[in-house]
Amino acid sequence: MTLSVVKKRFQRVIGVDISSEKIDIHDSQNKLSGEVLNTFAAVKNRLLSKLDPTEDVLVICEATGGYEYVLVDSLHDAGINVCVANPRQVRDFAKGHGFLEKTDKLDAATKRTRRCCRDDGDFDCRVA
Repeated sequence: MTLSVVKKRFQRVIGVDISSEKIDIHDSQNKLSGEVLNTFAAVKNRLLSKLDPTEDVLVICEATGGYEYVLVDSLHDAGINVCVANPRQVRDFAKGHGFLEKTDKLDAATKRTRRCCRDDGDFDCRVA
C-alpha cells in the first residue's frame, strides 16, 4: 500500500479519544457528541451512519497502540477522511494552551481544536 500526503481544508473536524472500551467524540459542528462503544457494530451504527463520505469531514484520533484500529478501519472502509495523530504532540499542544488536566473529553476536544488552530487552515492527511 502506498500512502500519499494530501493538503486539504476541511469544513468539519471530529476529534475522538479512544480507549479499549469507548470512543469520546467532539464535533466542530456539534452534530455528534458523547461516547460510542469501541466495537465495529457501535461505530457503524452510532458514528458512520451519521457521516456522509461526500461531506468535507476529517476525523482525528491518536495512535493508542491498537485500540484505534476499529475506528480507523471502519472510517477507511466508509470513505471518511481520518488522521491518526502522535499522542505526544496532541498532549504538548494541550499543555501549551493551559490544559494541564487530562480527561477523555478534553483529549477529544484538543484533537479537534489543534486542527482548527493551524494558521493556514490546511491539514496534512495521509490517504491510501
